[in-house]
Amino acid sequence: MNKVRGEYTAMVKKEGGNLMTRDFTDDVYNLKTLNEGHFVEESSEMFCNMLVVIPKLKMADFERDHNEYVANYISIVDQQEDKRVADASKARFAEMREKQGEEWEQLVRTITEGQQVELDEAFAEKARAYIRRGMEAEIKEKRKHRIPSTIVPGAIRELPGIDPKDRDNTVVRIVCYKPQADEVVKAMRK
Repeated sequence: MNKVRGEYTAMVKKEGGNLMTRDFTDDVYNLKTLNEGHFVEESSEMFCNMLVVIPKLKMADFERDHNEYVANYISIVDQQEDKRVADASKARFAEMREKQGEEWEQLVRTITEGQQVELDEAFAEKARAYIRRGMEAEIKEKRKHRIPSTIVPGAIRELPGIDPKDRDNTVVRIVCYKPQADEVVKAMRK
């Protein structure tokens, strides 16, 4: 019964509703006015296509501010990530100490510089600080490889005729930098 209900719900969602709530992929593939020039090749290693539903009244804002949306989202995520580093380094230290594996031994050798010292709270503080610096360095390296403008300038293209019944929304194709595609998706949902 639940399976039938789920299939019915999926069918209704696909057939009814506006572009914001329904699956319109078949509409895109069946659109006669589209050609290969509307999309970046799937084999591209740098870029990917995304379809975004935009309220028609906000289209001008989207065209003007799309990269700002992504930049603001990334800034918020970065701030949250920075706040979590201290707690994450404490958790990583506790995990390493509990396992007492090769990683722990390497940490002890690094912090004690090969000297015999008591593994007390002073050691723990130095070790957590060392782990925190390592995490901060990884984050810095990751951020260094970001492209500031994740959506390719001039690559916003409206796909008219997807759903003539939906007069409030439109579908646009954007091209974005593939390694940051997840960030673009999340930013567009906000």
